[in-house]
Amino acid sequence: MNNRLPYIIAITVAVYYLALKFTRHYSLQTFGFDLSAFDYALANWNHSTSFFTPFFGKSYLSEHFFPSLVLFLPFHLIYPHPETLLCLQALMVAAAGIPFYKGVFRLTGCSISATAFTLAFLMNPWIIKGVAFDFHLEMLQPLAIAMIFYSLTAKRHAVFVFSMIVLLGTKENQWMSTLVLGLVLIFYRGKRVYAVSAILLSLLTCLLVLKVWSDPDRGTALAYYMQRYSPYGTSPFAIAGHFITHPHHMFTVESWTLFIKLILRTGILSILTPLSLPALPEFLVHTLSYGAQQRNLQLYYASAVVPWLFAGSAFGFATIRRVLSNRSALIVSLMIVILSVSFTAPAAVTAESREVIKLIKSIPQGSNVSAENELIPHLKRQKDLREIKFINQDYFRWKYIVLDIRKRESIIIHMDSNSLFQRSDSSGFYLLYTKKNAN
Repeated sequence: MNNRLPYIIAITVAVYYLALKFTRHYSLQTFGFDLSAFDYALANWNHSTSFFTPFFGKSYLSEHFFPSLVLFLPFHLIYPHPETLLCLQALMVAAAGIPFYKGVFRLTGCSISATAFTLAFLMNPWIIKGVAFDFHLEMLQPLAIAMIFYSLTAKRHAVFVFSMIVLLGTKENQWMSTLVLGLVLIFYRGKRVYAVSAILLSLLTCLLVLKVWSDPDRGTALAYYMQRYSPYGTSPFAIAGHFITHPHHMFTVESWTLFIKLILRTGILSILTPLSLPALPEFLVHTLSYGAQQRNLQLYYASAVVPWLFAGSAFGFATIRRVLSNRSALIVSLMIVILSVSFTAPAAVTAESREVIKLIKSIPQGSNVSAENELIPHLKRQKDLREIKFINQDYFRWKYIVLDIRKRESIIIHMDSNSLFQRSDSSGFYLLYTKKNAN
């Protein structure tokens, strides 16, 4: 194996990811939900040991179960800004290519196949969508799953356990996928220790999630989460019972179509091995939801589905590689690249967006601010922050508006303005709104 090749691939892809993320950020295409939500949560933890997010009015941990967020605290402490999270997301997804490459090489002994699979994995359209969107802890899942995949091929039990713990701490539903992995590994010779570890860690996490969400202060989180599945039941057990008695409800024409697309865009070969089955619980959790973006696997919702399918494809390829000639193996590898690789161009950063960001950052730190979702990430840290849901129709004719509610006067942002807030002091209440394509 060329020891440098996986690192060269990861660095090259990281540069592309960083360009994708920062051009979106500086063209006003990042958002308070979820970039600033995590930014404020980490900043408030570093100051008061609470993941408090002001425009939620509560700790972000009351929304989801993701203790792995603590892994980002040291980095955010060094540079406590949203740009830190954008950078970390790009780097950690690109870094997933290193263990994934090594795992494929161990299975196939071919650097060309390992390169093909790694490029297909990192440049898959669903992975790129997740990378491009803001910051979310779920984008740590590709790296954790790639480490699990590598640990199974390299027989590194300690790496397996650590990666499992990280993965289980990224979202409350991850224990279902890892439980399926444990059950599958029981039937693989030499993998019983891994199976037992996966099953025990999954069940312990399940109990911990139920314990945390049974807390009266967090009970609303479980109720809110269950609303997405309300036609099937009001609790996890009721929903599970519904699908046991009505299994045909789990797969609709829409979900089958999406499933086929996923299989095709992850190399097809995942159907040859049960080691791709951990993708199924994650797929169902999302496609059964009544949230449109979640159901269609938009944004970051495929962040765990795609890596499991690629891991399965790698094991499937290793199975058929034994009967393929070198030429046939190269053709299959090329086919996987063609089917999987996608490209999204970085956004155009205009002079106007740069000027708007400059003006927004001139708001004094510690002010009371209401801002539209796409403007929140560019604010300095504010003591009170609310998201704008609606503004009176009178203001829609302006492209950018700042309103000082305390003084009852509106200040129109002109692109040549040098002293936007001369008429407002730091105790003012600022309202920020942007209307795209306005006259």
